[in-house]
Amino acid sequence: MYLRLIMAGALALAGVVAHAATVTVVEYYNASLGHYFMTPRSNEIELLDTHQFPGWVRTGLAFDAYHPASHPPSAVQICRMYNDKYNGTSSHFYGTLHGDCAVTQQLFPDWTFEDPELFDADVGNAAGTCPIGEYPVFRVFNNGMGGAPNHRFTNSPEVVQRMVAKGYASEGPAWCTTSLPPAVIPPPPEASAAGVWTGTTSAGEAALAMVLDDGTFYIEMLKAGQTIESDVVYGTAETTDGRFDSAATDSPIADAAETRGVARAIAVSGTFTEGGTLHVTMAGTSGGRTLDATYAPGAVSAASLATLAGGYAGYTGHADGRQGAGVTIQADGSFSGGNGACSFAGAFTPRGDAPVFTWTIHATAGTTCRFGAGPITGLAFLSADGRKLSAFAPFPTGETDAYFMIVTRP
Repeated sequence: MYLRLIMAGALALAGVVAHAATVTVVEYYNASLGHYFMTPRSNEIELLDTHQFPGWVRTGLAFDAYHPASHPPSAVQICRMYNDKYNGTSSHFYGTLHGDCAVTQQLFPDWTFEDPELFDADVGNAAGTCPIGEYPVFRVFNNGMGGAPNHRFTNSPEVVQRMVAKGYASEGPAWCTTSLPPAVIPPPPEASAAGVWTGTTSAGEAALAMVLDDGTFYIEMLKAGQTIESDVVYGTAETTDGRFDSAATDSPIADAAETRGVARAIAVSGTFTEGGTLHVTMAGTSGGRTLDATYAPGAVSAASLATLAGGYAGYTGHADGRQGAGVTIQADGSFSGGNGACSFAGAFTPRGDAPVFTWTIHATAGTTCRFGAGPITGLAFLSADGRKLSAFAPFPTGETDAYFMIVTRP
């Protein structure tokens, strides 16, 4: 009878564990802070993935925990604490509610509870051994590097070794997870500069930068204090470790039918924070200037052809001249138009990595445009109010110049 009761209790407990709901705790990293953050909350994950909190990117690692509303009786509450008293830098701390978190608040009152039960988890015994079928989640500490404390939690012994090699302190198992240690560790996340950035140069020029995942970029600038375009800087940037470096081209946007504008080589170098700020210096034979820009909200959303269709008027040209032009864009992205020198056609295709369009243009039969027969390909951007369309494409290989189409609609 006694054995039967024990077996019944064990089966009942097994049933509770089997039906316990789990959540996935997703890890993020902020290169500018050097901090790690994790959350199982879908609303926070969405905000982080859409860069509403600039600079945070997924590390590619995650582990499962128990849902607070459905967990085995052995699980304890894992809390999240917050502190913003580190000279403008904030940090988070995770631990067992009645253990780590309670001690932290008692010793350091400036740490406050952000969530007393972010998720639930089993904890190991005194030797750090987890229950059968579970694996330890280890805690490593950054030793205050960067001016603010920060911990990383991982179920990978290999990650622990890597972090210790970087100067972190291993603090042993923190709790347990049902997730197996990852067989493959993703490479450190690379911040992406993709999107649209707006700002002002040190010369007082309003600027708009279009950047793709592969580093392709165009920076359109207006004359200081005016709404007239002055030039476009374009190239392909190396964006490793938050750097933004390119041997680029600075092509004037002609403001008259005939000018003496010449496209020249220019070096672009600086830094960026994903979803945050872009700071670059543009230096060439004619001098240099800096650009400070910020990430435009929603700037990784795909562009829509539905917003582009219609008739436009403005001008097309290159570094040494421009002419009045008109263009009609269809709902499928195809377009046709012309200026006083040539007629042209082509297509716009929405990009998936930024709210811009790939733009391809060629001269129509019987005419020759300044860029030749084409096709040539670049990028285009439609202003937020849906009126101004700016499109740029480099001339064929061997010619240092860029063709532009800057048009508006009523």
